[in-house]
Amino acid sequence: MNKTRICSLAIILPLTIYSGSIPFPEPGHEGLNVKRLGTFGEFDIGLWLQYRVMYNKSNIPGPGGTTFLDNTNYDFFRQRFRIGFDIQSAGKMGVYTQLEYRGGWGGSSPAVSDARGSAPVNNPYNRLQPRGIRYGFIYYALNEKLNLSAGIIPLTDGVGRILFDADWDFNVGGIVLGGRLTKGNYRLGYVRMVEGVGGTEDQIDKDGDLIIADYYFYLNKNFTLGSHFYNLTVPSPLNVITSKAETWYGLTTQGNFNRTDFSGMILLNRGNIESKTHNGIALKLEGSFPLGKVQASILAITTTGDEEGEIDKRFVTPHQLFSTSGFWGYSHIFNANGPSDVNDLGLEIGNSGAGLSSLQIKVDIPLSNKVGGQLVGGWFQAGKERNSHKDMGTELGGMLTYKVAKYLNWELGASIASIGDFYAPNSENLTEIYSRFQFTW
Repeated sequence: MNKTRICSLAIILPLTIYSGSIPFPEPGHEGLNVKRLGTFGEFDIGLWLQYRVMYNKSNIPGPGGTTFLDNTNYDFFRQRFRIGFDIQSAGKMGVYTQLEYRGGWGGSSPAVSDARGSAPVNNPYNRLQPRGIRYGFIYYALNEKLNLSAGIIPLTDGVGRILFDADWDFNVGGIVLGGRLTKGNYRLGYVRMVEGVGGTEDQIDKDGDLIIADYYFYLNKNFTLGSHFYNLTVPSPLNVITSKAETWYGLTTQGNFNRTDFSGMILLNRGNIESKTHNGIALKLEGSFPLGKVQASILAITTTGDEEGEIDKRFVTPHQLFSTSGFWGYSHIFNANGPSDVNDLGLEIGNSGAGLSSLQIKVDIPLSNKVGGQLVGGWFQAGKERNSHKDMGTELGGMLTYKVAKYLNWELGASIASIGDFYAPNSENLTEIYSRFQFTW
């Protein structure tokens, strides 16, 4: 497509727009697929916008010191604005920056990006204050075999978004290489999680590091195999986490067969907590298939766990170690889900060492050209007992999505969860009503 040369950014918007993707090692992330606006001198300019207003009403424990046995209803609004700029030269070199503002609709705002917690003193994540730079990195695409990115990079694991996820602000300083290798794609990364400089004298040069290695092998256009290695070390003098080292080894598969999309994962975790070695296993299976005009999806996850006070067989995630949120799922109260992700129990698949088994079902129902319905159900059980019970509970919910305009959607839903004695005996049901009004361009 021909590009119109301009002498001022003020007249970019009326130009012919076409899509462009920033060269970035797999997997990608929202905001990196910018709209190309035109050129300014020798640079190609790209833009991405997102704005949302969210409403949430629930009795999920947490605010005001509420618990499973003593909860109350509350509601709040949240707003969030993101804008991403891509300045690219010759299609190879560029700089991408994404700015964010978030806060309560009434003018208040959470102390950090995730409203449910506060950042640790030695902050391993770029957990934003109400406004700031979410991403900011330089990239250079030498060729299809070598892409380089360096800076505050959006990083998501390659094993199903259960260890670390850019959506949960795992946007950290590091260097990533990626590109084509034989019949697949590779990604190699080094991330500095925690800087030791600035602490006491014995903490100098004791830094936390994350090593990332992924390879995706394409057997054919419908089937992909993946191998994954992640190694995390954090110096114990910094007192960010109790684990000195954690390693994850994983195999994944993804594909499509006879209109059915499927993915699978097996992940081994070996680490050292409180000077004791542990070995854990996680399995995940997911499938999506049509039933007439309806699309059905099934998600199953299981991880090993330990009796209370033991460590040997637990599966540990960075979410548990750094007290951040958990994995994306179909339910809304137990785990994170986009339209309601400002408020949930924040369950991570290791379940704080107890292990987890979960089966979730989702049914998407087209109601008209602009309206879609969704029904979800989830069952959750711990691998090992807490409070002398494994039962964590069940959840049912439904949501409507209305395509207001080309770039504008409105979602409205509700869920109810029966809470098992794993959390507390005789817990009351939890309910949540949520809404998301979102523009993305």
